[in-house]
Amino acid sequence: MAETPPPIDVTPDDFEVVAGGAGVPASVYERLYEAQLAYAFVLDGEGTVRALSGSAGALAGEGAGLGRALAKAAFWSEPDRVSKAVRRAARGMYDRFYTATTHDGATRTLLVNVQPIDGPDGQDWIAVEARDVTDLVASEHQLRDAHAQIEREQARLNAVLEASPVLICAVDAEGRLTDANGAWRRAATALFGTAPKVGEPYVDRSPYPELWRRALAGETVAERIRFQPEAATEWVDAVFAPVRSDQGRVLGAMVVERDVTGRVEATHLRQALSSAAVGTFTIGPAGELMAATPAFRQLFGLGPNDVTLDDVLARIHDSAAGTALQAVSSGSEPDLDLRVDVGGAPVRLRVRGVALDDGVWLTGVAYPEAKLEATGDDRWEDLVAHGGWGGRGVAGLVATGAPAEDPDPAALADRVDALRRTGLLDSAPSEAFDTLTRLVSRALGVPISLVSLVDADRQFFKSQVGLGGEVAEARETPLSHSFCQYVANERRPLVVRDAREAPLVADNGAVTDFDVVAYLGVPVAAPDGHVIGALCAIDTHPHDWTDDDVRLLSSVAEVVTAEVAAHQSSHDA
Repeated sequence: MAETPPPIDVTPDDFEVVAGGAGVPASVYERLYEAQLAYAFVLDGEGTVRALSGSAGALAGEGAGLGRALAKAAFWSEPDRVSKAVRRAARGMYDRFYTATTHDGATRTLLVNVQPIDGPDGQDWIAVEARDVTDLVASEHQLRDAHAQIEREQARLNAVLEASPVLICAVDAEGRLTDANGAWRRAATALFGTAPKVGEPYVDRSPYPELWRRALAGETVAERIRFQPEAATEWVDAVFAPVRSDQGRVLGAMVVERDVTGRVEATHLRQALSSAAVGTFTIGPAGELMAATPAFRQLFGLGPNDVTLDDVLARIHDSAAGTALQAVSSGSEPDLDLRVDVGGAPVRLRVRGVALDDGVWLTGVAYPEAKLEATGDDRWEDLVAHGGWGGRGVAGLVATGAPAEDPDPAALADRVDALRRTGLLDSAPSEAFDTLTRLVSRALGVPISLVSLVDADRQFFKSQVGLGGEVAEARETPLSHSFCQYVANERRPLVVRDAREAPLVADNGAVTDFDVVAYLGVPVAAPDGHVIGALCAIDTHPHDWTDDDVRLLSSVAEVVTAEVAAHQSSHDA
């Protein structure tokens, strides 16, 4: 039997002594006293409990009292981890870890510190201190989860702001840039060459410093601004607003800018078409003016002997604009949309370059810049924003996944009235229109191209390339054989790769009777903005149409629409 160590004289008021006669120095009891709110154990070099605090005794119960191995106590959920820490401490190393313990049916999280200490007679003993951090860990997890949720929400918000076409930026009270989204940075890069960086002074170098200063003074300002006069994106609706603290102090300002160029252009184009002031033109690969309306010749001051691209360029008093037009004619740029100075008057010029086997053909429209408030007609705004016009991206297409629903009777009646006012129904073929359908057929590599005007119960072909037999002679079909009716009624492009697989048109008579398999159609409008038909390309085999195909056809449809306006003007006269 081992010899019992002599008792140590300890004052109970000074230290909490669980069991006397353990042979533990007073300094060790002092350590336990200072840590009595934790579960404190003193082990010998073998890991046997030689002393423990009152709270540790309550935790240990009968399973880890004096003379028992601590690592084998039943309350540890990870006894191997405890054993490892004890072995490390026996070799003079410190250890610290989290573990779980179960006591009275409750599972708690402990933070355990294990360290070597000097025992009696120069022995290496071990001190174990375990603190209950269950509530703290739970709070940390909750806080971490809350921070993670905030970060996720912030990331989603940042992703939305970054992807938004709306321009957003903010400055502090001293006018330094504090934040900006991707759309703003791209626009600022186009304006300045390089976008201002966060922290740099911005207000004084911005295009509208006075509006910023008004916002920094506490005023909310809404303005329509011409943003980049020489670029396609010209008009923005901007709101400058102060950023305030909870106490109302102005901390800075921010601006939200929305591109409304389409709305402005819709107004200008509507007025120009209504007055038949739009000039259309087609220029061949050798620079010859293949077709030009009187309005176009008048805008550019062209005489009867002016029949080339060089004659047009000679009238443009802007070398940069002339260079841009030549870039389109050379094929290095696909299209052009800008304001040019012609004889001191601003003219809007929209051109599409169409690459064919024999070179690049140019087709486009030109019209005087109308000095109007951009409140435009809703029909024109919708057409520019969603009809795929102007090279501004492919809009929402007509859905082909379900059979068509009947159009709204009132909208149909208004559309048909607008068509009949043009005077185009049953009119003779026109070289101006035929030039454009031939161009479409060649550019898209399809056998058939049409300018189809959709009446109440039929579609009439103002121009056609590739039709044969009776339908070519009649120049019309019933609506039972019309895809173009869906373009006219829904004011959207219709893209059909294989009509036999598209529920919208699978049962259409054109599929079985005219061998129409693939179809691409975009809106053609009357001067009042009603869509009266479609410019379309047709293939007798499945055809994978591209976004560029839609943009090209939409650009040519603007020319067709201008021809419609010119015809209506002469018809009314």
